[in-house]
Amino acid sequence: EFKDNSFSLTVSNKISEKSTFLKEHSGIGSATLEQRLKIIYKSCFKLERYTEGDVYIAQLKINLLEHKNQMLTAG
Repeated sequence: EFKDNSFSLTVSNKISEKSTFLKEHSGIGSATLEQRLKIIYKSCFKLERYTEGDVYIAQLKINLLEHKNQMLTAG
């Protein structure tokens, strides 16, 4: 969703019952995702991750106007 100069995205997935060993080697990982967001958007984003029952939920909000202003200021 794009609203008020911000991009918002919510993703939810059912938590897998696979063993921990198998889960360690899947996807790019939460830490890597957050590192990449920090490199690109600096302080212009908010990432929240939580669980509700057996569902994992991630909510990302990026303030695109603030990011644009930072990019223009950086030259």
